Amino acid sequence: IQKGVLPVDLMNPKEFSLFLGTAIFTFEGVGTVIPIQQSMKKKEDFKWLLSFSVFVILAFLVLFAVMGYLTYGDAVLGPVIR
Repeated sequence: IQKGVLPVDLMNPKEFSLFLGTAIFTFEGVGTVIPIQQSMKKKEDFKWLLSFSVFVILAFLVLFAVMGYLTYGDAVLGPVIR
Protein backbone atom coordinates (compact mmCIF):
# COMPACT_ATOMS: atom_id res chain seq x y z
CA ILE A 1 0.00 0.00 0.00
CA GLN A 2 1.33 3.38 -1.01
CA LYS A 3 1.14 6.23 1.45
CA GLY A 4 0.20 9.77 0.61
CA VAL A 5 -2.14 11.27 -1.95
CA LEU A 6 -2.69 8.99 -4.96
CA PRO A 7 -4.19 9.89 -8.35
CA VAL A 8 -7.99 9.77 -8.46
CA ASP A 9 -10.40 9.74 -11.41
CA LEU A 10 -12.78 12.69 -10.96
CA MET A 11 -15.60 11.19 -13.02
CA ASN A 12 -16.35 7.57 -13.80
CA PRO A 13 -19.33 7.35 -16.20
CA LYS A 14 -19.76 3.61 -15.57
CA GLU A 15 -20.47 4.18 -11.87
CA PHE A 16 -22.53 7.39 -12.17
CA SER A 17 -25.84 5.61 -11.57
CA LEU A 18 -24.43 4.10 -8.37
CA PHE A 19 -23.30 7.56 -7.26
CA LEU A 20 -26.72 9.03 -7.99
CA GLY A 21 -28.54 6.23 -6.14
CA THR A 22 -26.26 6.56 -3.13
CA ALA A 23 -26.76 10.33 -3.00
CA ILE A 24 -30.54 9.95 -3.13
CA PHE A 25 -30.47 7.22 -0.48
CA THR A 26 -28.32 9.43 1.77
CA PHE A 27 -30.76 12.34 1.76
CA GLU A 28 -33.99 10.31 1.78
CA GLY A 29 -35.80 11.30 4.93
CA VAL A 30 -39.45 11.87 4.10
CA GLY A 31 -40.45 9.69 7.05
CA THR A 32 -38.81 12.13 9.46
CA VAL A 33 -39.10 15.48 7.67
CA ILE A 34 -42.90 15.71 7.57
CA PRO A 35 -43.48 14.80 11.25
CA ILE A 36 -40.83 17.31 12.33
CA GLN A 37 -42.47 20.07 10.31
CA GLN A 38 -45.91 19.21 11.70
CA SER A 39 -44.68 19.28 15.30
CA MET A 40 -42.86 22.63 15.08
CA LYS A 41 -44.34 25.62 16.90
CA LYS A 42 -42.93 28.11 14.37
CA LYS A 43 -43.53 26.42 11.04
CA GLU A 44 -41.96 29.37 9.19
CA ASP A 45 -38.55 28.39 10.65
CA PHE A 46 -38.74 24.94 9.04
CA LYS A 47 -37.22 25.99 5.70
CA TRP A 48 -34.17 27.45 7.46
CA LEU A 49 -33.81 24.39 9.70
CA LEU A 50 -34.10 21.96 6.79
CA SER A 51 -31.58 23.89 4.68
CA PHE A 52 -29.11 24.08 7.56
CA SER A 53 -29.48 20.36 8.33
CA VAL A 54 -28.96 19.30 4.72
CA PHE A 55 -25.89 21.54 4.45
CA VAL A 56 -24.34 20.10 7.64
CA ILE A 57 -24.99 16.53 6.49
CA LEU A 58 -23.60 17.28 3.02
CA ALA A 59 -20.48 18.89 4.49
CA PHE A 60 -19.89 15.89 6.75
CA LEU A 61 -20.33 13.39 3.90
CA VAL A 62 -18.05 15.32 1.55
CA LEU A 63 -15.39 15.66 4.24
CA PHE A 64 -15.57 11.95 5.02
CA ALA A 65 -15.33 11.02 1.31
CA VAL A 66 -12.42 13.38 0.65
CA MET A 67 -10.50 12.06 3.65
CA GLY A 68 -11.05 8.49 2.44
CA TYR A 69 -9.74 9.30 -1.04
CA LEU A 70 -6.78 11.25 0.30
CA THR A 71 -5.93 8.34 2.55
CA TYR A 72 -6.45 5.38 0.21
CA GLY A 73 -6.51 6.85 -3.32
CA ASP A 74 -7.71 4.44 -6.01
CA ALA A 75 -7.80 1.55 -3.53
CA VAL A 76 -11.13 2.83 -2.23
CA LEU A 77 -13.83 0.29 -3.01
CA GLY A 78 -17.54 0.90 -3.63
CA PRO A 79 -19.96 1.95 -0.93
CA VAL A 80 -20.75 -0.41 1.90
CA ILE A 81 -24.48 -0.35 1.08
CA ARG A 82 -23.86 -2.03 -2.26
